[in-house]
Amino acid sequence: MGADNSHMRNVSISEKQLVEKLKYDLVLFDGKLSENHSSDQKISIFEDVGNGKENPFKDYTLDRPLARAIKNLKIYRHPYSILKFLASTNDRTLVTEFVIGSLEKYHRGLNELQVCLGIKNILNALIFLVETANVRHLNIAPESIFITENSTWKLAGAEHIHTNVTKELLEKSRKHRNQASIDPNENEGVGLEQYAFASLCETVIRKDSNIPFATDFLNYCSTHLKHKNASMRPLLSAVQLHNFFNHDFIIIHGFLSELPLKTQQAKQEFFKSLNEKLKQFDEEVVGSQLSHLLLSRLVLLDPAAQFYLLPFLLKPQNLEEDDEDASNVDYLFTAGAFVKFMVPKLKQVYRVLDVQIRLVLLEFFNLYINAFTKEELVDEILPQLLLGIRDTNDLLVTKTLLCLADLIPIVGANQVIGKNRQKIFADGRPQQTETWTNDQNIPRSITPINSSIDILSSSPVDHVDVSEHIDLVEKLTINDEQQVEQNDMTDNEEEWNWEEQGQETEIEVTVIEEKVEIPKMLTIVRPKIDDNIDGLDIKNKKLTKLQDDGEDFFSDFGMTPTFNAATIVSSPVKEEKSKNVTDRLQMSIVGDIENENEGWGDDNWDENDNL
Repeated sequence: MGADNSHMRNVSISEKQLVEKLKYDLVLFDGKLSENHSSDQKISIFEDVGNGKENPFKDYTLDRPLARAIKNLKIYRHPYSILKFLASTNDRTLVTEFVIGSLEKYHRGLNELQVCLGIKNILNALIFLVETANVRHLNIAPESIFITENSTWKLAGAEHIHTNVTKELLEKSRKHRNQASIDPNENEGVGLEQYAFASLCETVIRKDSNIPFATDFLNYCSTHLKHKNASMRPLLSAVQLHNFFNHDFIIIHGFLSELPLKTQQAKQEFFKSLNEKLKQFDEEVVGSQLSHLLLSRLVLLDPAAQFYLLPFLLKPQNLEEDDEDASNVDYLFTAGAFVKFMVPKLKQVYRVLDVQIRLVLLEFFNLYINAFTKEELVDEILPQLLLGIRDTNDLLVTKTLLCLADLIPIVGANQVIGKNRQKIFADGRPQQTETWTNDQNIPRSITPINSSIDILSSSPVDHVDVSEHIDLVEKLTINDEQQVEQNDMTDNEEEWNWEEQGQETEIEVTVIEEKVEIPKMLTIVRPKIDDNIDGLDIKNKKLTKLQDDGEDFFSDFGMTPTFNAATIVSSPVKEEKSKNVTDRLQMSIVGDIENENEGWGDDNWDENDNL
């Protein structure tokens, strides 16, 4: 554990700002840890500015206060109760986890629940030092406790940690310690931490506090922890059994803090009821005290938490929902509280390059996406998602692509896939002259339109059954075809309008004519067929509609034309174009897409795709 001092070789500190002046020529600074071109981690820097001055601990220890604190913090570490050592450059500079200042400066601005949690944290630190590490801490006081950004109390003052306490040591150190925390009968060296802890509680807990069992606990401190007979004082581990440390919020905080020590069955029972228990507390308290624990790695990876907790934790209140029925509330935070407490934590978790952590975040992405601003999504979340689609894990890529699709309505497709886009697909819907309304609750038919004459899903003409009279099929001549084609095109000219009008198509038109009853006395008059094959080609000719002036063209013959046999006239169409023949009621749009892009490139999202 003492090898971390070499960690500072590749570390630089930026944005150093003065926070607080401490005892023994110590100064607390805020800074940022700039390592591997990353300057996101906040840190605290303790510096000894007493260069050339006499050692204030000369009659106490040989080391200066900060040098001794560095040695002890390297040795005695606790996951959440003791100030975390990060690095040190020498005996005059100490880098630790980020703290906002000492309890001596900030304890008056803390709420009662934060005080209760803080006292419990210090008690855990003392139990670890005294009963587990078998060392003594001689200065349990507000000046030896620092507060983190999420209001967690961390025990410091490591310059007062000793492995062996003697009467002589107590006498020499007395003037360097908090006087209110010193036991008048401390020369025996028994129960020193109990007495100092009781004095700390009396300082920070108000007598009119609304914390459950607060008054009873203060009486317990004065009666038992400050007992005149030091040997009658209870063990520190017994103090945590008091009801003051065993109401719901403290139990929840303690369980989350000690999650690695719990069994899987205990964790499942805990997370099953956690959502309902958290709803009993103010969201500001839950967010400020528990957000960092609720989004910790162990919680995110726990299957029970993923099933019972995360669907509610990662879903902010929908402002459009009706709040009248509070029993059906399926969220823990309102939109404002979620943005304040959860969004900053989520942005930190997105920087963690762990597959399982990222998959959990992506699973609930659609629940909390709207809590981020557009700028946050573009600048912080989107780059992490684009990084995810380049991973070799197929499941991660799949989930990431789904989340990118959710981003498009918010930030736009240009932000997600780049600006080099072009129109490829045409809108082939027919132009609507009137708005269609469905007066009945019957779904509209989507039957495909085939070339059969008796399957026209939207034909306005009633179908007439003439099957009994059909005994021949007449192939029309080119002139007759023009007549029928012109009539049909005129009726549907405005309804069918396509963008691909510039394409020239040679079409063989076959019209199935209804069979009519023919008198036997009539003879067949066959129309003259033009031998010129060019006359049979239909190449987008402009057809002239024949005028129906009622003139009888057969009046000179005194007879009516009849047809007994079918005369088939076919247009010899070029073989290479025969595949394009289609019925006028069927249509196909053929587009050639050259250089088809098989996916987003690996080089640049903004790269122009060749279409």
